[in-house]
Amino acid sequence: MPRSSIRPWPLVLFVLISYGIVWILVESALVLHAPLLPLLVVGSWAPNIAAVFVLGVVLREKGGIRALFGRWLRWGFPARWYLAALTAPALAFLSIPLFLLFGGSLAASTLGLGSVLMLVVVEIVTGATGEEPGWRGFLQLRLQEGLTPLVSGIIVGVVWAFFHLPLWLVPGGSWATLPFWAFGLSCLSASVVFAWLVNGAGGSTVIASIFHFFMNVSAGLVGLIGMPIVPLYKIYAILLTILAVVVGLLMEAARRKAVPSSAASSR
Repeated sequence: MPRSSIRPWPLVLFVLISYGIVWILVESALVLHAPLLPLLVVGSWAPNIAAVFVLGVVLREKGGIRALFGRWLRWGFPARWYLAALTAPALAFLSIPLFLLFGGSLAASTLGLGSVLMLVVVEIVTGATGEEPGWRGFLQLRLQEGLTPLVSGIIVGVVWAFFHLPLWLVPGGSWATLPFWAFGLSCLSASVVFAWLVNGAGGSTVIASIFHFFMNVSAGLVGLIGMPIVPLYKIYAILLTILAVVVGLLMEAARRKAVPSSAASSR
């Protein structure tokens, strides 16, 4: 079955609005000397806000917004995809023995109930909830109208990585201490995994939120245990890349297997 063509301009507008919201919030915090964290919480919802605006105001798609968040409420997919989402914490905690194996040492642990609860709450209300209907439910699935899931995931990964770039421009900010290449590589690789999960779960984007939540919380827990953040991001990015290569090959194999079947059924 031939793929339909992509309408690029709504997707470009979605990206520009998402980027614009974050840039405006970060610049406002710098100019007004306002606390950055509350604005970043709002900014993490930029992809969802942009998707709602494009669907409801620009495209005026009947039922488009309902479908967008309906995918996020679609929990009824096979249990194996929930288990697949556990690869995120598995890779994060695997980074600890790898770090120690290559001569690293852990700092004093700051792990405590209060810090864990704060981490969980922040991650629930930020990226895992605020970004995924937009990135995966809108951009990923719209790109798949003309591209393969793998290529679509790579494109979303690049867009997603540079969405965070303003954080590296905050003077004295903690993000500036991280190598952007490692963060960007983790976004790109994780986005391929997101594409695999969303398509495997029948278009449900709740699985993307679960994986995103596990990815951020587990990395945060590893940091609280005492692993320095820079080597953590470097090792985590490499492990995510290995996982992305594996699932990318799986997606391509499944796609090529499905193409002859589709061609045969159309005859």
